[in-house]
Amino acid sequence: MPFSGAIITKGFVGKRFDTLCKQLPNFPGRLQFLEKLPPYPQGNMATLAEAYGALRKEEADHLRNDWFSEKGWWPHLQGSVEPILRQGLIEAIRKAIELKLPIDIVWISAGPADSAPFQAFITWSDQQVTFILHSPDVPAAYPRPDPNTLTVDEPVLIVKRDEATGQPAVVHPKTLPEK
Repeated sequence: MPFSGAIITKGFVGKRFDTLCKQLPNFPGRLQFLEKLPPYPQGNMATLAEAYGALRKEEADHLRNDWFSEKGWWPHLQGSVEPILRQGLIEAIRKAIELKLPIDIVWISAGPADSAPFQAFITWSDQQVTFILHSPDVPAAYPRPDPNTLTVDEPVLIVKRDEATGQPAVVHPKTLPEK
C-alpha cells in the first residue's frame, strides 16, 4: 500500500508470521521459543525467526535495522520495540492456545514518527485471535516504493473522506508483490 499517512497492512513480515500463527498445533512450541529467548538485545525475535526459516535474511535485517535498532525508524522507542512485539506475540499465542483459535496479524502505522507509541493489542472472537501492532508512522525519509510497482491487493478496505468531494470514499490499498 502507498506510504502516505497512516498504513494498515499485514506487510511481508506480518504475512510470514500470519502463516506461522495459523498453525494451531505448533503454538505451544512457538510459545516456548519466545518465552525462553533471552531479553533484548541478547535475544532477538528477528534472529530467531531467521534461524528457523520463518524470515528471509533481508526481512530479518529489516526488523533488526529499521524496527529494533537505535538508528532505525523510531529512535525514541529503541529498546522497547522488540520486547513489546515479543510480549504481544506471547500474549496472542497464549490466548490462541486457551481458546483453540488461529491468530490474524495486522500492522497499523499512524502517528508522529518521533513521538507516537509502539503498542500491541490482542482481541478475540469465536473465530480468531487478532493481534494488532500499532507503530508510529514510517519516517518520511524512508525510501518509498514506486506506486506503479504496488500491484497486489491488501486484504483490507479503507473508508475515508474524499478530499475533492468531501464524501466517503472506499480505497483498496495495494502492496508490492512478494519476492
